[in-house]
Amino acid sequence: MPLCGFIPVFLLSLSLSFLQACASHSSPLAVPSHRAVLAVGPAGQVLSGSKASLEQAVRNGCGLRVGFGVDPNHDGKMEIEHWADAMFVSIYHGEVFAQLAPIQEQRAKPGAPAIYFGTSPHPWIGMLDTTGHLAGWFPNEEPSELAVTSWWYVGGC
Repeated sequence: MPLCGFIPVFLLSLSLSFLQACASHSSPLAVPSHRAVLAVGPAGQVLSGSKASLEQAVRNGCGLRVGFGVDPNHDGKMEIEHWADAMFVSIYHGEVFAQLAPIQEQRAKPGAPAIYFGTSPHPWIGMLDTTGHLAGWFPNEEPSELAVTSWWYVGGC
């Protein structure tokens, strides 16, 4: 086989071998199935699950995915929900605190199913906790705090 014909066949064979190897191992980029362990209301009340189960899962090295919802008009339904993986987790006085990866500001368009980027050139940094609070911060601004409903999922354990 001439060299120019060998190279594409070799690359195809190498690619197939790589794909087979990847398929037989779990990818670190794949999100394992998660299970709900806790839901907390905006006043810190446990809606379902238990804080003790969440603490134990964190101590066992489980991955943590969190969601929080905001009901600004207090009509009992979440106008918007956000979900993210916890990047750094602390347990303090029986409560769990989860830092979220920095993101660019985004805003929901009132009355329409549209979300757009905000005007801040700085990333937003957030921390959710099991007392019903979300702390948020844009560098060069004062931190803010909001009461939210939150959902806590664990996976990979």
